Amino acid sequence: MFEQKVSGEVDVSDSMFKRMVSKYENEQFNLTSDLEQLENEVNECKRIDKNLTGWIKRIKNCLSIDSVTRAIAVELIDCIEVSEKYEDCGEVYIDVSIFYKFGMQKNSHKT
Repeated sequence: MFEQKVSGEVDVSDSMFKRMVSKYENEQFNLTSDLEQLENEVNECKRIDKNLTGWIKRIKNCLSIDSVTRAIAVELIDCIEVSEKYEDCGEVYIDVSIFYKFGMQKNSHKT
């Protein structure tokens, strides 16, 4: 349309031409934003897939274990947090939280 307007083939008013260009620019901006969002979503899906694939591999390796070894614990456990001793209703407790590498958490109380 721009080429036709410049060559005089099409008689389009300046205001109409500016509105059409503005509309085109807005559409282009929106599509660019949508593309960035979709690329971020694809990257997040790839990251999740990679984590899930690794988790499945670790779990398959541990299906037939008879006892937990240090190597297995390192493979499955991200970290363990142990609290300070505290009292509640005359009982002494220590909280232990185990954070697994596959997003699960186990909390327990020790007396």
